[in-house]
Amino acid sequence: MGVRIDPIIPYVNDDPYDIEELVGQLADIGIRFIVTSTYKARPDNFARLLGSLGSNIAKRLRKLYSSGEYVQGYRYLPKKLRINLLRPVIESAKYYGLEYAVCREGLYGKEWFNAGSCDGTHLIPRRIQPRGLFQ
Repeated sequence: MGVRIDPIIPYVNDDPYDIEELVGQLADIGIRFIVTSTYKARPDNFARLLGSLGSNIAKRLRKLYSSGEYVQGYRYLPKKLRINLLRPVIESAKYYGLEYAVCREGLYGKEWFNAGSCDGTHLIPRRIQPRGLFQ
């Protein structure tokens, strides 16, 4: 089984100690794979997110995202910040011996990805004899 720990959002759910505790609890219940990513802002959902947070956090998030990069309709956090936010998830997964993947972040290599897929499809058993969809 696998889980997604995403989106990681600065000032909202990015506490490294909380993340390590969560990953440890997931490992304890038999999770084998974790995929993680940061929040990618689009104008409509970003406005709703900011409206749901206190003005201090909203102001800080607006500043962070405005200094990030624009990729295919989404506003990403600056790359160094994304690395810092995702590292606790990955390091915790490594510590507990879990497979892990970071997706849609522009981060590559074994440091960020040691799984058979980004979305967990590698965990789905394959049938020896493929069948038609409605058989």
